[in-house]
Amino acid sequence: MPYPKQVTLDQIVLAAGAGSFLFSLLLTPVVRAFARSKGFVDEPGPRKIHQWPVALGGGVAIFGAVFIPLALALAVPVLAPGLVKSVAPGLAEHLDGAKDVAPRALAYLCGALVLFVLGLVDDAKGLGPKVKLQVQAAVGLGLAASGIRLSTFLDGYGFAGHALQYAATVAWFVVVTNAFNLLDNMDGLAAGVAAVAAAAFGVIALATGQLFIAFALFTLLGGTLGFLAYNRPPATVFMGDAGSLTLGYHLAVLTILFTFYDGMHPLSVYFVPLLVLAVPFYDTASVIFIRLRSGKPIMVGDTNHFSHRLVALGLSRAAAVGLIVLLTCVTGIAAVLMYRTDVAGSVLVFSQTLLVLIVVAVLEIAGRRK
Repeated sequence: MPYPKQVTLDQIVLAAGAGSFLFSLLLTPVVRAFARSKGFVDEPGPRKIHQWPVALGGGVAIFGAVFIPLALALAVPVLAPGLVKSVAPGLAEHLDGAKDVAPRALAYLCGALVLFVLGLVDDAKGLGPKVKLQVQAAVGLGLAASGIRLSTFLDGYGFAGHALQYAATVAWFVVVTNAFNLLDNMDGLAAGVAAVAAAAFGVIALATGQLFIAFALFTLLGGTLGFLAYNRPPATVFMGDAGSLTLGYHLAVLTILFTFYDGMHPLSVYFVPLLVLAVPFYDTASVIFIRLRSGKPIMVGDTNHFSHRLVALGLSRAAAVGLIVLLTCVTGIAAVLMYRTDVAGSVLVFSQTLLVLIVVAVLEIAGRRK
């Protein structure tokens, strides 16, 4: 039986994104109907902005659209290398490397499964923030132990260096994961921001030849966009914690795996992820500040998020979501441009983005006072 026509690496990555999009687009309404039939819905409440029950479970579609292609990408090179060489000869030189990184990739997939189950249980039964943080920290430690950890400038310092690597990895993992969990507070918001972030990282991954990471990011992009077709305002299905934790998990891990350093742009190691995720970080930092200033527990939800504050200033919910997604596009484009600059350019691009966020904060404060 003849093999299909040989395909390029870029075509494989783009096809994976398209396949994930179709998978999520077709599965989401099925999950929505099943959730409604079982009463698996998010009821209105004092800290909720929707006025009628909305089906949960959208995170199932997002998780499946990302997890299944990644599992196949891990299994096929190991189990069927001959097929890979025939269909995509350009991947042949990466087969040995794929086998070497298989344990880390497996740890990555196992962590994704744990976070998905955690979110699903929380959606169904409700778990306290302490339990979720403990599980997230445990997963972060497991990833660090498997070799997925932040290591820039921390190598060569013995036990202290390794301890700092582990601590930095867990901290980054918990912060990014929870940033998207907190961001899921308005129709289409978390999915829209995650899609833009995945696209920005994916473009850079393709440009730098990081094939597995590009593959993962484009599947995340496709799966998120397929779900977003039903989650855009007014949403007919919510992703729940199973979805928001999945989005945060993948972006947290993939930014750790991402290698921007090429000897000429060392600052990009730090700046690019910070730029792409600047808006979720702004939302998290600002809402924590507001809760602390008001004497409220930082782990108790409220309606003081960036999106809520924009609505309070007069924007419609759809306009608030659109503005935040647009702002993420601005920071994402800045990150892509940074990859093509030298050290001085990186500092300028990062400074410009920081100034944009400061302008947003000043306008917020002025608007509230008025």
